[in-house]
Amino acid sequence: MKKRRLSYWYGRFIRLTRAITLERVSNYLLIHLNYIFGTEYIKSLPPLIYIDPLNYCNLHCPLCPTGQGVLGRGKGKMPFDLYKKIIDQVYKKILFINLFNWGEPLLHPEIHKFIRYANEKRIGVRISTNLNKITENQARLLVSAGLEEIYIDIDGATQETYEKYRVGGNIEKVFRGIEYIIQARKLYNSIFPLITIRILENKYNQAEIGEIINKTWYMDIDRIEVASLFVNPERKLDVDKWIIRQSNNKQINQNTRIKCKDLWLNLTISWDGGIFPCCWMHNKEYDFGNINDIGNIFNILNNKEYRSSRLFLSGKLEDISPQIICRTCRGFPENYYYYWDREEEDLGSVKKNNGLI
Repeated sequence: MKKRRLSYWYGRFIRLTRAITLERVSNYLLIHLNYIFGTEYIKSLPPLIYIDPLNYCNLHCPLCPTGQGVLGRGKGKMPFDLYKKIIDQVYKKILFINLFNWGEPLLHPEIHKFIRYANEKRIGVRISTNLNKITENQARLLVSAGLEEIYIDIDGATQETYEKYRVGGNIEKVFRGIEYIIQARKLYNSIFPLITIRILENKYNQAEIGEIINKTWYMDIDRIEVASLFVNPERKLDVDKWIIRQSNNKQINQNTRIKCKDLWLNLTISWDGGIFPCCWMHNKEYDFGNINDIGNIFNILNNKEYRSSRLFLSGKLEDISPQIICRTCRGFPENYYYYWDREEEDLGSVKKNNGLI
């Protein structure tokens, strides 16, 4: 276990050293200083950018707005020309791209082309997937394109439990897909992509966490995460159905606000070029601009919506337009959800009880 953990972070370190340039380091330091001082105008870019290659999925997860069919934006996939336009504007300054947000990235027919183009610019690329649609050939394309890390969601050790949340999914296809990736890594003599298994714990799979870990750990994966399952608190039936116990969320006064890091350290771009203030949002009405209309990303990052939101959440401006989502959110996007926070030592005990440490 310890050796595998060191191997994972060694892989991350190798890719980071490959990505580092003086301009990127300078950008990283400057944007963090901008955040610390609550700067209204920025001349740097967030070091991590979310780009959603598409916003539809092959599964129907009941707590996901995509699975529920309630995304506040039309379905579509990003053209490569638009993706290339984005990368060409940002590649000198950024370190990483999360090539996912509200859709299943492996459904995009050119996803390997997206990865390869960023990799050629020495940008680390990560994707998150349910892995139900991957083929042996696609696994080889992902590895050869230079994918840095792949997050794979597995929420059950058996089909009965897995499909409770991953509605329409097949657990055997997931395990087969993991084997495809591992075989492709061996074919290309590469440790990439690093494979992270992510488990969203809930009432149904709680008893199977150890078995999920056992089944995946011995497949030569690199890391395991047990993550929180987010539930809209206004949907009491969902809370009762899924949540093991509710966290002690603080009651936030309507006048409370915090300096949200996302306005400086995050940039999220939808498949259609719309720019969100953070990756939590999906409604088109919450866009702060669109690359197809404005053209230059920096012009959007310093427009009225971004500047007023930074001032508002830094406490330098008393109020902003109610049309701007940051006025409603006030820096607490997670406050719209109840969730169970699993302590790190809990995960450690699970691994220990199953002979993994």
